[in-house]
Amino acid sequence: TGPNIQFLSLEQGFSEQRVGLALNLSKDNNGPLGSTMVEGIFAYHINYDNREMGESRNYLSFGIAPSIRQTRLAMQDLQGDATDPALALLDDNSIEFNTAFGVFLFSEGLELGVSAYNLILGTEKVLSGTVKRYILPKGTLSLGYQYSLNQAVVLHPFANLTVQFNGEFFTDLNMDGRISINDQSSLELGTGLRYARQWESGFAELLLFTGKFSYGPLSLGYQMNRPLSVKGGTGVGGNVFSLGFSTFPVGGGKPKSIKKPNSWFK
Repeated sequence: TGPNIQFLSLEQGFSEQRVGLALNLSKDNNGPLGSTMVEGIFAYHINYDNREMGESRNYLSFGIAPSIRQTRLAMQDLQGDATDPALALLDDNSIEFNTAFGVFLFSEGLELGVSAYNLILGTEKVLSGTVKRYILPKGTLSLGYQYSLNQAVVLHPFANLTVQFNGEFFTDLNMDGRISINDQSSLELGTGLRYARQWESGFAELLLFTGKFSYGPLSLGYQMNRPLSVKGGTGVGGNVFSLGFSTFPVGGGKPKSIKKPNSWFK
């Protein structure tokens, strides 16, 4: 089966101080491999027009996101021959500390962002004492545009290019739409296509559906992705469930915290 991810996000903004704070909690289970991550986000915003910060259409944001993640690789969760001696190597736990940094520019609907992840170098054990996968720095360039069809409907095409230091990369092309039902609720739907190159094998994946319903400060989201083609024996689909809470109104305005793109690959 593919990975199953639960995600909880809490956000708080202080418009007079131009500061946004967020706390992200996630749990990822994929066969014998499981991880739990806690991430904090601090963002500072500078608007360069005459509007209030919450209504600004021209602003520059800076954000930093330290995180801690516990990874568990357990033999009892693996489906296979219990007498295989190699399974004895699959019982492992590790804790990682890391941080990310991003800069985001918004100007009359145009979005441009640059982010860097895994700024603290380290290793992640995959097989105890046998194989180690290095946690490598990577960078992401994001470009998007918010186009308002009317007061209730906003279209949001955007693209991400992520490059890792070992030469792996992936490109995302996405189209989202947001419908403001009333002053308290909204519905977001989206689809996207990804092409990735990992360890000298190409892989394309279609994000079939994304959906999020928001009512007041609460939001419920779901993402489903399935592979279009697989090369090199890699690639599975996945599901992501998310629950969010924000003190900012839904259906208008700007995001108050810098968020990194959805991580489709680990």
